[in-house]
Amino acid sequence: MKRAFLLAGLPLVSVLAVEVNAWGASGHRTVAKLADNYLSEEARTGVNEIIGSENQLWELSTWPDEIRSNPNSWRHTFPWHYISIDDHENIYGEFPRSDRGDILSGIDAMASKINDPSLSVEERWEALAFYIHFVGDIHQPLHVGNRSDRGGNAVRVDWFGQRSNLHSVWDSKIIDHWGLSFTELVEALDENITLADTKSAHVRPIEWAAESMALRNQCYERLDGDDGEYPDLGYEYAYYNGELVRDRLRLASYRLAYQLNNIFAAE
Repeated sequence: MKRAFLLAGLPLVSVLAVEVNAWGASGHRTVAKLADNYLSEEARTGVNEIIGSENQLWELSTWPDEIRSNPNSWRHTFPWHYISIDDHENIYGEFPRSDRGDILSGIDAMASKINDPSLSVEERWEALAFYIHFVGDIHQPLHVGNRSDRGGNAVRVDWFGQRSNLHSVWDSKIIDHWGLSFTELVEALDENITLADTKSAHVRPIEWAAESMALRNQCYERLDGDDGEYPDLGYEYAYYNGELVRDRLRLASYRLAYQLNNIFAAE
């Protein structure tokens, strides 16, 4: 399998790299595995042609973060995981965007490559892995983040007494706090797919970004700490934000399936 080949001989992902991964491994695998439940026959055939019928869609989902352990080869992809936009700027209008790309341009670029017959299977594999990952990323509110604090990476907090940052809390710590495997989380989320989820699948990636931008203020609520101390987040913060995290994971998965079904739709 290509993923195993590419990772062979690479060092383990560093602690720093883990802290900037969107949703963490459990979140990304959850999005991909739940999306797999809603693939059309055409999409499943197309996916299997790229990854092999013996492999699983969720196995690709964390690769774009894992390759950060080899920055010499993959540094150019780092900006594709997020977009920076301040509160007073309009996601639908003109605002400063990185000339190295961002998550919106990354999603568009990968979507155009997944089912391109002129590309090699390896190139399509990479595009599919990036696409799965980016659809998850853009639904994490702090991946449509403020420049001033780098999407919460510069907001220092404690999580159950351990030093962390706000971005890391939203990427993985709330999900990990639930103590569920990603397969258990898939089962729980799948039971709550709603008519609203199916209707919202039709919206464009820029609208996913607009949603995350509108929701990100909730991430900063309940951060009051004692003078001179970092906010110590724990049970209350996890409970208060848990439903939003579940909503974003569920929407990301259903929208991923909808988009892949369109990409592989028979002409």
